[in-house]
Amino acid sequence: MKRIIFLGIFYVTICNFTMAQAPQLMSYQAVIWDAAGHLVSDKAVNIKLSILQGSVTGISVYTEFHKIQTNENGLVSLMIGGGSIITGNMSGISWEAGPYFLKTETDPTGGNNFMITGITQFVSVPYSLASNYSNIAGMARNISTKNTGLPGQVLTIDKDGKLMWSSNPPVLSTISITEIKSNTALSGGNISSDGGSPVTSRGVVWSIYPNPSVSLSTKTIDGSGIGFFTSNMTNLVPNTVYYVRAYASNGLGTSYGNEVTFTTNNPLVVNVPCPGTPSVKDTDGNTYNTVLIGTQCWMKENLKVTKYKDGTNIPLDTTGGPNGNASGQSWSGRNMGSRTVYGHKNENLTTYGYLYNGFATSDKRGICPDGWHIPTDDEWLVITDFLGGPTVAGGKMKSTGTTFWYIPNEGASDESGFSALPGGNRDLDGKFNLNKYNAFFWSASEEGSNAAWYFYLYYYSGISNRFFNFNVKNFGASVRCLRN
Repeated sequence: MKRIIFLGIFYVTICNFTMAQAPQLMSYQAVIWDAAGHLVSDKAVNIKLSILQGSVTGISVYTEFHKIQTNENGLVSLMIGGGSIITGNMSGISWEAGPYFLKTETDPTGGNNFMITGITQFVSVPYSLASNYSNIAGMARNISTKNTGLPGQVLTIDKDGKLMWSSNPPVLSTISITEIKSNTALSGGNISSDGGSPVTSRGVVWSIYPNPSVSLSTKTIDGSGIGFFTSNMTNLVPNTVYYVRAYASNGLGTSYGNEVTFTTNNPLVVNVPCPGTPSVKDTDGNTYNTVLIGTQCWMKENLKVTKYKDGTNIPLDTTGGPNGNASGQSWSGRNMGSRTVYGHKNENLTTYGYLYNGFATSDKRGICPDGWHIPTDDEWLVITDFLGGPTVAGGKMKSTGTTFWYIPNEGASDESGFSALPGGNRDLDGKFNLNKYNAFFWSASEEGSNAAWYFYLYYYSGISNRFFNFNVKNFGASVRCLRN
């Protein structure tokens, strides 16, 4: 008798696997030829199918029998899982514990003299069977696996047919840039989700070009895990625009936060005397050192002048006691240019200069030296932006230590050389307030005839601020002049 052989490729699909009660079936097709290469057509054949675990010689976890008729082309079509069960149960197979192989045995005479005609590995099909129930939070239970994935993970299958829980990339944002200097700056990130796999590395990466990636050497490595982290960028080039992104890496890969930009300071234009004008004198002959900050030339000390530029006296208010409780003609009733000394103490004049009201700073005769003026609100914004923005500029403008500033004088570095001192203010009711706590400086920007802006700094923070108030011209604050 001619030896009959079983040849061909089998095709597998999954049918009715979404419900627990439905059969777990895989479509199977193959073509049978004999040893001479002739098709075995229109004949009843017996086929035994076994599922082996681990290897081609592995243990059989399921075996079934089919008696089936070939068609005129020698083709047989059947459903794996739909035959007569010999051993095992399809629903009991742990597909995620693969790999699995399909062993085919045939007897083309329709008897029980089976011969092995092929062993083929399952690759991707078992995934659907193994996913017969789910256990995803917030969804109906229609996928089940031997192991439960972590929040955020998804069920996948690898090239060997093994089921595995995979993760998404981390989700994060980039923190705004602060503490900007000529060679360093501070940033960081906030990782809101690890994507279902622990974050193993995080930090920021920067470049002079957009969209920097971790392939660059210009990056920080700031630990692991989720949440906020800070990153200190070093070895930066002065006066240069940089692009920054926070990054986080997990088992699936690396993802990035939003891109932010900043410009490093130019060390040549910070905390040096103004070229050609290292000092300046007021109408009284008082001498003030100067400091160049960016493109602006500032007086380094608070104004102490007693006269307008035309020589006219600026009236001195001495009403009230050390606390400023006014008697007679009070400070608040002076609707003309005036000056006063905090607490009426000469030592405060020496250290902090005069407090001037808004009528004096807006007087057309001028109180700043020739070629100098009271800065506008926009000009205060220029120095603020140059020093890194309002969250850090105040610290860079404040004198250091706690001799003049109240503890803790937070963030004070005086990096700019502005050397601000906390001269306090004289309020609208004539009382003195906040000496050693806050510094208040006049702006030339007005709103109407009796309102103006001013700029101030705090002892408890490195921020800077601007304020606008009606009737503020009766307010007393320090003056810093800016060169025209």
